Amino acid sequence: MKKTFKIALACFWYRKSVGENLKTLLDHVKKAAAQGCDMVCFGEAVFSGMPSEDYARDLKLAISLDGPQARAISRSAADNNIWIAFGAMEQRRGNLYDTALLYNNKGRLVHRYARISRGWLTPRNKQKAYKMGKAVRAVKTPFGRFAFEICGDIYDEGIRARLNALSPDYLFCLMWRSFASGKYDQTYWEKVERPEYLRQLRGVGSAAFFVNTLSREKDEHTFGGPMAISKRGRVLKEGRLGKPALLVCDVPVLAKESKQSPSRNCR
Repeated sequence: MKKTFKIALACFWYRKSVGENLKTLLDHVKKAAAQGCDMVCFGEAVFSGMPSEDYARDLKLAISLDGPQARAISRSAADNNIWIAFGAMEQRRGNLYDTALLYNNKGRLVHRYARISRGWLTPRNKQKAYKMGKAVRAVKTPFGRFAFEICGDIYDEGIRARLNALSPDYLFCLMWRSFASGKYDQTYWEKVERPEYLRQLRGVGSAAFFVNTLSREKDEHTFGGPMAISKRGRVLKEGRLGKPALLVCDVPVLAKESKQSPSRNCR
C-alpha cells in the first residue's frame, strides 16, 4: 500500500456563471491528474457563490446530484482516475443546502456533508427552503478517514466537539471567506485571521486541508489562500492570498484498510 498520497488544493477565479466555473474546475482536475495527484479539492459554493436569497434565482444556480454538473464531475473523476471534493449550493427536492461532495476515482459519490451553521444566510432569511444539515460523519477512503466542515462550522463549539469525537484522519475545510475591507490582505491574514483558524482547528485535533474559493467579482472578494495543516495546527504548505493556485501536497496515507466505505448521507 502507498505510504503517501498526493492532493491538489485548487483555487481559481470564480465567475458569475455556473457553466464557466464548471469548465474551469474540470480543467483543474485534468491539471491535478497530470501532476500525478490522487485527489483534488475545491472551495465552498464553487459554482454559484453565496445565495442571493432570491429563491427562484438561487434554485436556477444550484446543482443537483442527478444534474449535468454532478454528472460531469463524476465522469471527470473516473476519466482521470482521481478523487474530487468540492462545495456547491445544492438543490435537493426543492430545498437548498450549502454542501460538500466527495467523488471517488471511479466517479462514485461517496460522501455528502451539508453545512450546519447558519452563516451562509443573512439573519433576515426565514425562508424554509434554505436548509441546514444535521449530521457530522466520516467516510473511510484508501487514504484515511475524511470529514468535512464548511466555513463558519469551525467556529461552532458543538460542531468542533462532534468532529473531535469523530477523530477523522483528515478534516476538509471548505470556505467562502473574504475580509470586510475587500482586500487580499496577506499581513492581516497572517497576523490575525490565520492564527485564529489554526486555534479552532487544533480543537478538532486532526490534520486539515483549508480551501477557500477565490473571487474578484463585485462585493465578493473571497481571498483563496489554500493550506495544508498538521494535526498540531502547524501550516505545512500554503498559497498566497488573491492568487490562483493548484497547491500540490504529498501527505501520509493513514488508512488502516484500502477499501472505502460510502457514508449513509451520500445518496
